[in-house]
Amino acid sequence: MIETLNLSNNKLTGQVPSFLSQLQFLQVLDLRENNRTGPVPADLIKRSNSGSLSLSVDENPKDCSPASSSCQEKKKKYVVPIAVSAGAALVLLVALTVLIWSLRKRKKVEKANNAESVKKIGSLEGKKHQFSYSEILTITNNLERVLGNGGFGTVYHGYLNDTQVAVKMLSPTSAQGNKEFQAETKLLVRVHHRKLTSLIGYCNEGEHVGLIYEYMANGNLETHLSGFTESQYLTYHSEKSFYVLTWEERLRIAIDAAQGLEYLHNGCKPAIIHRDIKPSNILLNERFQAKLADFGLSRIYLAEDGTHVSTDLVGTPGYLDPEYYISNWLNEKSDVYSFGVVLLEIITSRKALVKSYDKSHIVQ
Repeated sequence: MIETLNLSNNKLTGQVPSFLSQLQFLQVLDLRENNRTGPVPADLIKRSNSGSLSLSVDENPKDCSPASSSCQEKKKKYVVPIAVSAGAALVLLVALTVLIWSLRKRKKVEKANNAESVKKIGSLEGKKHQFSYSEILTITNNLERVLGNGGFGTVYHGYLNDTQVAVKMLSPTSAQGNKEFQAETKLLVRVHHRKLTSLIGYCNEGEHVGLIYEYMANGNLETHLSGFTESQYLTYHSEKSFYVLTWEERLRIAIDAAQGLEYLHNGCKPAIIHRDIKPSNILLNERFQAKLADFGLSRIYLAEDGTHVSTDLVGTPGYLDPEYYISNWLNEKSDVYSFGVVLLEIITSRKALVKSYDKSHIVQ
């Protein structure tokens, strides 16, 4: 960003190129004591007259611009000749070109990084169709590789049209899981954001119920903060090596998760409260970009007075908002409290609750 350009006393010849008038941040332009010819661009004169640009050309004997005093006695029509040497103009042009190119490249890289993780499943996202259980078995190679287990059921690794996917199958004995499945399906069909896990399809065939998601190659944040066991690590990696998140990656993960949460609270109308923000529900792709996951407990926020809704207490111990825990009054701040606990875990690599005789909390 160029604000001052001093070209005085350089014996410059020729005209000032018109692109100087396009330097919107330029505040001072000194062209005194040169051998310039031709008029100064009209936009520079206009900016000088308005006071937004300090234009100095008084000491140039060949200058006849309105800002020059050397030719005001000779001419009534103010024309400003200005000259800049070819070398100075070239340097300026190169500097501007490099600056513009770097800014554009940075934006393209960020856009590519954000889009690359969903590019592989772009042809699938538009479908979101129903799969038969036999197709699920084909996708997962007969449920061969388990990625994880939870109250909902089991998550399996699979391939759909040569694209890696995660298949979450509901446990037939889980009544609560069936309720969460219905809630998550309805929500994921409604919301779409690059910081939320993408739903590709579903299966609903008798007792075989499941959801198909994009695959997040680096698992969840919890395992990277608390440490992998060898079996956990080899679930996602083939090599027996362990990886510690850098501070830059931790910051990026926090920002990604915050953007996903901000979308649920402010980008959705009505707002959606996640109700279970914790590291295990923040998934990481191959570049450690984060996305929020597991919306089975999420609640559409329709408060009559605009402040809270009364609801049964759900969530994970250690991440529950104390006010929500005491009153059962739920609002977006409950998610914000949980996210604050997650931030402390990201910074300290400590668990929210330490298993000891007093069960100390990370905020204590």
